[in-house]
Amino acid sequence: AEWKNVIRKIDRLKDELCGFKLKIDIFSNLYNCRESMLQAFDLEDKIKTSENLIKTIKNELDSDLKSYKRIKLEYEKSQDELDDKRKQYENAQSNYRRAVVGIAASMVKEGEPCPVCGSISHPAVAKIQDREINEDYLKKRQIDFQDANEKCNANFAKAVQIRKDCELKEEQIKSEDDKRTKLEETMDGLSVFVKEYMRQNGSEGPKSYQNQITEYQSLIGETKEKEKALEELKKEEKRFKEEVTSNKENFKKIMIQNNFETYNDYQCALQDFKSVENFQKRVS
Repeated sequence: AEWKNVIRKIDRLKDELCGFKLKIDIFSNLYNCRESMLQAFDLEDKIKTSENLIKTIKNELDSDLKSYKRIKLEYEKSQDELDDKRKQYENAQSNYRRAVVGIAASMVKEGEPCPVCGSISHPAVAKIQDREINEDYLKKRQIDFQDANEKCNANFAKAVQIRKDCELKEEQIKSEDDKRTKLEETMDGLSVFVKEYMRQNGSEGPKSYQNQITEYQSLIGETKEKEKALEELKKEEKRFKEEVTSNKENFKKIMIQNNFETYNDYQCALQDFKSVENFQKRVS
């Protein structure tokens, strides 16, 4: 029974070692490629970061382009308003000058020197065109013109700044896209095994890979322990075999010494002996 128990333990250990070695064969490639695997995860992370950055910048660029389009329309509108206020101011200046001349002409008296030219002859004295056109009127038109000019300049400055921002973002997108392309080229240069693993398991991240490596190292340790235990059991099995062989030899010698030619003769004698014992028990 003890020998059979040892045999069962040996068979169980062999089955366990077989399963361990299958897993070790699978994980060994991952372990042997660990530098490339860690590089692949790093590249994958950088590629995703680059893609997210490009996406963010593109969204900002779209927003800036919409703002540029809006401010450009406002600038064009403010230009039209500026042109209108400029004309109003220029007309006001012209009207104001005529009004001033008219006021001066109203002071001219026949036979007295003109306050402007000094002439005492006044054949065609100017008349006041519009008494409501005065210095306050001119000042208001000037302020309207200046406000329109400031608004137009402000819109122009905004448009220029937004355009610069757009150009800067376009350069950033191109630069980041070039960077991403180089990362992808580096990734493409890795082994087929690494790329296939990343395709199937890359989304799980490096932590999952590290767990597999830890499991592999644990399997290596457990395998060594089980192989050591198996060797001990095999030694015990060998001892049992040697003991059985020795017992057989001794038994064979005893049979010869007692004139039993075969084991079957011994079994018959043993049976006869048991029959006699049983008979004696019944008789007694």
